[in-house]
Amino acid sequence: MRTGDIGFRVVQDLRMTEKVVQKADKGYRNKYLKRLILFTGLGIVMILWAVPLLGSFLETLKPEQAIKTVVVVLFAMFVPLILMAFYMMNLSRRILKSERFPPPGIKVIRDTVVLEGQRARSRGYLIMILSLILILLSTGFMIYMPYLFNKLLEVRQHPSESYDSIQRISGTISGHMNRGNQYDQRIQSRGN
Repeated sequence: MRTGDIGFRVVQDLRMTEKVVQKADKGYRNKYLKRLILFTGLGIVMILWAVPLLGSFLETLKPEQAIKTVVVVLFAMFVPLILMAFYMMNLSRRILKSERFPPPGIKVIRDTVVLEGQRARSRGYLIMILSLILILLSTGFMIYMPYLFNKLLEVRQHPSESYDSIQRISGTISGHMNRGNQYDQRIQSRGN
């Protein structure tokens, strides 16, 4: 087998039906494992080194600047998720178009039974739904996080105003309740 070719073999299961198995590409598997180890190591370094560094940096900033910095960092954290979701969307389109899972031309890191027809389409739809959910959640958090942090900043800057707004709301509610009680008392006095 030449490099870059995708090998297939036929396997029989207990029901005596033939299954097509796409053989693993060992070179691709080694490259995948090296990348996995590299990114895992980078993640550990980021958690152990960059997060405390960011925390000490945020302590030197004014609260407004610190919140804006946190919003930018959180925004940047969701970008790779959206990129992964678009890759998943592309993969699902290829699966649905070819009605085959894994789609033609995709390298696999382990021997994989090839699914065709309805089973492949259902996998394609599942991957598409998951990618849409990931896009919606990531985009929603990217939109909601700045709003949430701005609200926290407003409460921190003006705690008396937020207390006043709470009093105003509770006063409105109690006012409605008092009017309801007065109405009940008038109805009862008419009945007697």
